[in-house]
Amino acid sequence: MENNILDYLFKNCFSKADLLHHLSTLESFFEFYFFQNQTLSLVTSQKEYFLKENIQESDKEILLSYPVSFYSFFSLENFYDLLKKAREFIEKMENLTISLPFEAASREKEKIGKKVYDLFSGRRIALDFKHDPLLLAGCALIFRGIYKDYSLKNILENNEQEVRNIIASYA
Repeated sequence: MENNILDYLFKNCFSKADLLHHLSTLESFFEFYFFQNQTLSLVTSQKEYFLKENIQESDKEILLSYPVSFYSFFSLENFYDLLKKAREFIEKMENLTISLPFEAASREKEKIGKKVYDLFSGRRIALDFKHDPLLLAGCALIFRGIYKDYSLKNILENNEQEVRNIIASYA
């Protein structure tokens, strides 16, 4: 069951910060649902929660992004324990830091996240996106303490003399 919950979480987000935020949002909703409105249906409870708790639009989107089948894993007796185990797993996950020369939109983060998931054969790795305006085209990666710079700026700096010779040959 815990793996199923993690599968759903990883379909919706890839960074540790986003994963932990999803868990907090889910926990708040479950507290409302199980302690205040358990007699209402899930969908009706979500609507009530949105109205009564003054929920941010982004948190509404989080709760609505999960199908009803996801919510069926949780009960009054197990939701704290399941969310705690998911949080512990996420906090221990390996982290891949990706520095980009631009602020990545959620759509780009999702594409990168899916590609990383495929490259790592489905292993769960949390992504940490950083904006580094000093990079010029490309990216830099940090994984297990190893830094690799795949930016055009780095390539040009590492091959400066060769680039100068090429430019001089056209002058």
